[in-house]
Amino acid sequence: MLKVKNLFVSYNEIKAINGVSIEIAKGECVAVVGANGAGKSTLLKSIIGIKDIKSGLILFEEKDIVRLPAHKRASLGISFVPEGAKVFPKISVLGNLILGAYKEKDKTVIKKRMEDIFSLFPRLKERVNQTAGTLSGGERQMLSMARALMGSPKLLMIDEISLGLMPKLVDTVFEVVENLKKRGITILLSEQNAHKAAEISDKIYILELGKIIKETDKNGILNDPKIRKAYLGM
Repeated sequence: MLKVKNLFVSYNEIKAINGVSIEIAKGECVAVVGANGAGKSTLLKSIIGIKDIKSGLILFEEKDIVRLPAHKRASLGISFVPEGAKVFPKISVLGNLILGAYKEKDKTVIKKRMEDIFSLFPRLKERVNQTAGTLSGGERQMLSMARALMGSPKLLMIDEISLGLMPKLVDTVFEVVENLKKRGITILLSEQNAHKAAEISDKIYILELGKIIKETDKNGILNDPKIRKAYLGM
């Protein structure tokens, strides 16, 4: 579904992404794992089109999307959940969700998607009329994901889902991602929490200083002493 080949991205003279290549098949959950500053967020922003690339190829369903603006990439079926649980704070949960379905004109379809969202996120249904800015951090993260899902994406990219959340809420949001995977949604996840990412991912790329240093799976992480020490504290 998605192929990124030999991607280079720079901030002025600093190479943030240095020749990265990754591949995601339909229905897979793929994680890009690395420390803060490794380039994970830059990689996802480059794929969605909100960060310009220096060179490289990005293919989505065999179509070259490098020159497409972000809104055109979104219209192809790519949704992006940015880090920091970003929502529209001054409008309700319902209003945020409706904004996520801006491309869909059929109210029956929107209603059906809303029902699916509430089955995934029952807590949001309880707070449907609450102003989004008054939600807890975990609830805002759920709303941010739910809003992206309202667009019925082919590829869902999630940036640092566990950032700033309490351990119990980290478990909750990863359970949601695992449920999305079981539903057949293709997921690209950037994450510092290698242990949680490994639990749900089919494939894991280890990113260090803008370079992929290893492509592996859950067993590969657990059985590599260097990776275990660096990313699992073991």
